[in-house]
Amino acid sequence: MVHVPAPGRHAWVHVARGAATINGKPLVAGDGAAVSDETRLTIAGAAPPKSNVLGRAAEAAAYPYADVLVFDLA
Repeated sequence: MVHVPAPGRHAWVHVARGAATINGKPLVAGDGAAVSDETRLTIAGAAPPKSNVLGRAAEAAAYPYADVLVFDLA
């Protein structure tokens, strides 16, 4: 998915479930990112990081898709 914020706008991106990348930066379920001064946000589902530790990475691995919320802010 691509989101193009209008000039002067900001965004908050939150990964609710699964794993995703925002402009190439990996996020897993529960992560959020404040975004300013970007002309384009490229959001894509991603494989979760491999980890033997339980927690958000394990939760992301259990969900094969990414549910991502994008808030366009003034």
